Amino acid sequence: MDYFVLPEKVLKGTAHSLISVWEIEIFSKKQDAEIGCFEVNVTLLTEDSFLKDVTRRAYIGESEAYKLIFCNGWLDFLEGALSEAESITLEEANILTYLVSQMNMLQMENYEAAIQIRQEETIDVSPTIKELINLYYNLDCYEFRPEIRNDRELGDICLDGETSCHRTRASMDA
Repeated sequence: MDYFVLPEKVLKGTAHSLISVWEIEIFSKKQDAEIGCFEVNVTLLTEDSFLKDVTRRAYIGESEAYKLIFCNGWLDFLEGALSEAESITLEEANILTYLVSQMNMLQMENYEAAIQIRQEETIDVSPTIKELINLYYNLDCYEFRPEIRNDRELGDICLDGETSCHRTRASMDA
């Protein structure tokens, strides 16, 4: 995974904190239909002014439809959910990038499990970008317990009062 330092971090003196590079490609649906695909690569996490510049470089008008393709650096579970989602704006992708970049490993595991639960609940409908962002803000509603391998172990833990059992995700790989 590549890393870069945000310009504002250098100005604030916190350049030692590295952020992973997540890349997307953006292209105009109108341009693609008329003259072929003209895509622009974007490295997220970036400022709003850079996002506006990217849409100009991709020849995308203000109210024109565009498509995002998620390339390098994305977490597998997140890339899968995003590739199935519809109508993702560049700003929403940038917000999600920021939120995920702030997570620690435990939060990341909880987030992956929350997305998987959401996908299993309504298997016919992919999660929207807004749902993915809301899942981040509701991570405290989920508890990831990888040591639980079956329903009996989950029941025992719930009976012992060790968890709320409302949204506990067990590892069923064993």
